[in-house]
Amino acid sequence: MQTLKRRDFLKVAAVAGLGSALAACQPKVVEVEKVVTQVVEKVVKETVVVAGTPQVVEKVVKETVVVKEPTAAPKQKVLVRNIVWGASAPMIPLYESFAQTFMAQNPHITIEYLFQPGAQYVARLKTMEAAGDPPEVCMPIGGAINYWRAPDFDKWLDITPLIERDHYDMTDFHDHAIFSAKNPFTGAMDGLPVQLFTGFLVYNKDLFAQAGVPEPPHEWGTDEWDIDALITLANQLTLDEKGKHPGEPGFDPEKVVQYGYYDPNMDPFYSWIRGGEGIRTHPTDRYHVYIGEKPYIEGCDQWVDWVYNKRYMLKPVQEQEFQGTLSSPFHTGKVAMAYRHTWDVQGLSGIKNFKWDFAASPHGLVRDRYVSRLCMDQGAMFKAGKYHDESWEWIKFCASPEMAFRFSVDLRQCLPCRKSAIPKYGERLAMQIPDVDGDVVAEALAYAHYEEYWAPQIGWEDIYNPARDAVRLNNKKGIEVWPECQETIQKMFDEYYSQFKDLKIPPRLTF
Repeated sequence: MQTLKRRDFLKVAAVAGLGSALAACQPKVVEVEKVVTQVVEKVVKETVVVAGTPQVVEKVVKETVVVKEPTAAPKQKVLVRNIVWGASAPMIPLYESFAQTFMAQNPHITIEYLFQPGAQYVARLKTMEAAGDPPEVCMPIGGAINYWRAPDFDKWLDITPLIERDHYDMTDFHDHAIFSAKNPFTGAMDGLPVQLFTGFLVYNKDLFAQAGVPEPPHEWGTDEWDIDALITLANQLTLDEKGKHPGEPGFDPEKVVQYGYYDPNMDPFYSWIRGGEGIRTHPTDRYHVYIGEKPYIEGCDQWVDWVYNKRYMLKPVQEQEFQGTLSSPFHTGKVAMAYRHTWDVQGLSGIKNFKWDFAASPHGLVRDRYVSRLCMDQGAMFKAGKYHDESWEWIKFCASPEMAFRFSVDLRQCLPCRKSAIPKYGERLAMQIPDVDGDVVAEALAYAHYEEYWAPQIGWEDIYNPARDAVRLNNKKGIEVWPECQETIQKMFDEYYSQFKDLKIPPRLTF
């Protein structure tokens, strides 16, 4: 992990991406007819009288003529269907404006959006693919791409030949985004990066002011801002109805009215920052399961202790009741700090009844591991899809330097796919949400943990999810659940991967 100081990451990114941003390919304007005028010279003969004697002489004259050059053959009209994950109502006019701009430059291509709620996206995509009629473009598509990735099951179009044909410059895209776009088994480029997402803290400035407690730092990578420092703040900002803090005499854990911290995810962060691994956390090891190891068990147990004993966080069963119709418990104004992601920023922008801001996430017991997740959305095409060339032009348009802000910050308040655009993320975000430090979000890229290494879709979730729920709801201790769960899932993995004799399986990690 990197340890860049605040703003250094932004400066480095700006320098790295400036040149390549200018070189990216742009959509082509279709030329249907070209008429030009030209000035031409020609030699003419005429009879003149010289000294009384008629003579024929030649002279050069100029005249303007109209020349109609050969007309390019009209391009075939094509319909490119773009399935879109999780578009809310405010996003749709922006999506439509992008399509209108593109279609004005490419009259033979019609863009049709298939807007799909997040919960129904994968089901719709699977249904269309199984019927032999997949959409031409899936954009944005994130983790769902992994449903069609396996050693023997890859249905995405490799865009490498298109990149090479067009001499398309990829150096302006974030390294993690390129890594995510590559198929982990074949090395093929399954798509083009279009949006980046990372994690950070948000905090209620009013609650910190009322408590007289210093606000969490905006500076990433400092030694003193670790998980213990976060919990110290959480303790100071957790109150019961009598104003008592956890650990004070008379504190009533059943009558908490203000919570110091909120993170609904028990796994995998709090084991990962201890040096452990999970099912989706290691960049290259998709073959081994580590949920029965000591760091994983202790990390989950720590989260459970914060929720059920220390009471820094509300219990899972309280979440819906506590937030009511709001976007999250943080919106109630009764949560001092919360771990959030860029996909939450739009919801945060609706907060009007208290002041809030972004803050850096802390590092863990392992110094270079932070509570900050990184993932990526891309534009992808199925091999069985139609109109690959036209679809490629549409994806390039949305990922172009000119569109980087519009398709990311303006649309979903996430980070631009291009390094050259990231340094101005905070400035761009301030147009929508003034008085917050958006640079904190951009700087998170240097400290985020990439977590999109999906395991095979062979039903392991049916074992893992009930085990996780038993621990998360405090019905069972981690030691009662995780070792057995690891053994069962590892057997499933071993049986699955044993089919592929040529796979290079790395050795199992030790802790």
